[in-house]
Amino acid sequence: MKELISVLTDSKDSPLIAEKLLDVVERYATCENTLAYLGDQILGSTERANGYIHQLGFYKFVVANIDGTFPRRIRLHFWKKGEVKDDVHDHVASFASKVLYGSLINECFEHNGLGEAFIHKEFSARGESCHPEGFANSYATLSLQSRTEMGPLTTYFQDYRQLHRAGPATSEVVTLLVQDAPNDRMINVFRERNFSSSDRSDTPMPMSVSQARNAYMQMRALLGGAECK
Repeated sequence: MKELISVLTDSKDSPLIAEKLLDVVERYATCENTLAYLGDQILGSTERANGYIHQLGFYKFVVANIDGTFPRRIRLHFWKKGEVKDDVHDHVASFASKVLYGSLINECFEHNGLGEAFIHKEFSARGESCHPEGFANSYATLSLQSRTEMGPLTTYFQDYRQLHRAGPATSEVVTLLVQDAPNDRMINVFRERNFSSSDRSDTPMPMSVSQARNAYMQMRALLGGAECK
């Protein structure tokens, strides 16, 4: 992980095109580096977890914040099938991500008057997470553009404006990503009209230290048995 942090630190005051960000993640986001990071986290003593359970249901860990003219963030995600929500959304920043374990399904959408009706909510990014704004819900129609399954060692780029939803195709998925510099914008979330409010949280859920360490141990066991670089 030190190499990835070092490369991003060297470019903290420079813009990175999509191809460059993809190359950085492809070369330096490895199982070996992630395993070393997980071992350090498990052995280290801390009074708070460096992550939370995202509104969409996956475990999100902030590995490092790279401050500069173009601030970037390294994140580690742990997905469990059956726990991830199916909201369509965009982002505050583009990112490049690598699947280190399992397979991830990524679906891209576009606005289309003949598509499926969704409930539209707006969120704002504050700190390390996003929070709902007090605007009244509206409606939008979206249609599916593409559906891609990405297996182990697949690296991909997601533009911040692209509406998409991602979820695990396998029981567990581990991904490592680099979030590019954020944009000053609202985040859009689209939910199917028949969603159950009882299984949705509009705010991130805090994670205890014991929860974080348990997730670290599960990820280390998965990556330790995987054939990846």
